Amino acid sequence: MTPATPSPPPCWPEPPLNAPLTLTNVPLLPLASVVFPGGRLTLRAVAAPTRHWLERCAAAGAPFGVVTPRRGSDETEPLPTVTPPAARFHDFGTLAALTDAGVGEAAASALQILGRQVFRLRDCRMLRSGLWVADVELLNPDRPTAIPADLAASAQALRQLHANLRLRGESPWPPDAPRRYEDAGWVANRWAEMLPAPPSIKLQLMAIEDPALRLQWVADLLEKTGIVRGS
Repeated sequence: MTPATPSPPPCWPEPPLNAPLTLTNVPLLPLASVVFPGGRLTLRAVAAPTRHWLERCAAAGAPFGVVTPRRGSDETEPLPTVTPPAARFHDFGTLAALTDAGVGEAAASALQILGRQVFRLRDCRMLRSGLWVADVELLNPDRPTAIPADLAASAQALRQLHANLRLRGESPWPPDAPRRYEDAGWVANRWAEMLPAPPSIKLQLMAIEDPALRLQWVADLLEKTGIVRGS
């Protein structure tokens, strides 16, 4: 008896090359401040449980997500349960990493974090420990983008502001930290961090994937608030 010819394996469609990357069970750090990629934020008087899991992430080389709670959300509800992100946090956040535990008596309880990459929340849940975790979809990192000539004033003003902060010893960046005043996305992000605007506005800026368009929106806000003239 002739053996039956085996059927060919099923042909599963391959995911598109530009399919977004999704990370699962990312620990979340809810903050009132918005952290942009490349931005640094110092956390002071960090609670012991939060410090513990942040340091565990750092030891494992694993990122965590900085998210912004929606106004009025109750973060003390006993769970675990699956909750739509819109019910708890704004839709966009930033992957971040711990960079420094602080030095000196004044910084003994301080931690510094560095923003890495923007993500969109897909779902989130609270563990029994009280830690929020989420599945997140990463947005593409900013591509290097030259600053349009009509927005050059924004970059020049940022360079001058940073120089003044260094002279006063108030710069949030180490001396060797990269500064890219010729890059539209980097300049837009640094200004957006400092804008006197609510987190919801900053998160809308963060969600703009075109760096030049994001800088245009930032420049308009800078001009409307009188921070930069003729930007």
